[in-house]
Amino acid sequence: MKKTMRKHGITVTLQDNGSYKVSGRLNGKGSEKWEMTCKDFNEAGSVAFEMADNNDQGCEINHKMCEVFGKSFFEDDFEDDFEDYYRPSSYNGDYGPSNPWNAPGMSVSDFI
Repeated sequence: MKKTMRKHGITVTLQDNGSYKVSGRLNGKGSEKWEMTCKDFNEAGSVAFEMADNNDQGCEINHKMCEVFGKSFFEDDFEDDFEDYYRPSSYNGDYGPSNPWNAPGMSVSDFI
């Protein structure tokens, strides 16, 4: 079932395949219509924000999208990004050869 949100002349529709269709008119009524298919919620929000007349309208559109679709921006990507983030070995309690001076009670001067 499709869900649709309309605000400030921009329409965002959740398609049956999980993609989002974002559409509107350039420079308001009577002008050329534009349409874009986005693979996920975050991309659709970015497109809708960019196509708004100004930042205030873009923020209102994004807020309305969150209400209608029951999502928050970047929530789906946060855990994946966090898991892939590089952490030096000392952060994980492994004081190996790459950062031995980060071990408790040690400093660089102990190795010079």
